[in-house]
Amino acid sequence: MLRLFIIAGAAGAALIAFMFIRAGRTNICRHEFAVLKEGCSQNLLFISDIHNRAVKEKDLLTGEEIDAVLIGGDLTESGTRTGVIDRNLARLASVGPLYFVWGNNDYQRRKVLQRLFQKYSVTELNNSSVPMGGGCWTLAGIEYRSLQLDSLTKALEKAASPVVLMSHGPDIKEELDSADNIKLVLAGHTHGGQIRLGFYAPAPLGGITVEKGVSILISNGYGTTKLPLRLGAPPQLHFIRLTEKKGAA
Repeated sequence: MLRLFIIAGAAGAALIAFMFIRAGRTNICRHEFAVLKEGCSQNLLFISDIHNRAVKEKDLLTGEEIDAVLIGGDLTESGTRTGVIDRNLARLASVGPLYFVWGNNDYQRRKVLQRLFQKYSVTELNNSSVPMGGGCWTLAGIEYRSLQLDSLTKALEKAASPVVLMSHGPDIKEELDSADNIKLVLAGHTHGGQIRLGFYAPAPLGGITVEKGVSILISNGYGTTKLPLRLGAPPQLHFIRLTEKKGAA
């Protein structure tokens, strides 16, 4: 019996060590979406759900110029040291200009974040939009929907087509309408379930789906929540190339 306990304990410790290691190994994902006007192209970096994790410089080496860094919420959480947030923003800002939407955990650190946002010239997309690429496209963002702080109507009122929409939660897909000229949605929040045990997981894996003619990219996220462990849902960082849509004018 004692031997079984020892074996079980060793196996459990090995599994925890494996999950800890996996949580620190980033999957670099590359995507291309043909959604822009004729003659336009843009390179984006999309990262969400950083939480307590330190952004690794090697993860940001793309070999090409990045036009914008999009932060999809949960840049931090309660207990994250200010120095960690500062260093993460500094590393991301070294790649390109920063654009941010609020995640559910970010509101707990609003004052700290807004002070750092001034330091690093972060553009907050609080139910608002900004023209990008010299007018080739529009980046829109909404506040966290589950807290009923979002307004897609407000976010899109000045948004010229084509629109890339950033939302912390993927549930924004319930409001999509082809008339809004949204061509791509970037979201996170779910962590891909973070720890997946066989058929059990608290959320689906991230990935790309198409709903109502709109491409939706849901990231597994970069960091972790509660425990720095992952299983079956590797952390992700996304390099996105927007290209012209065939037949676009």
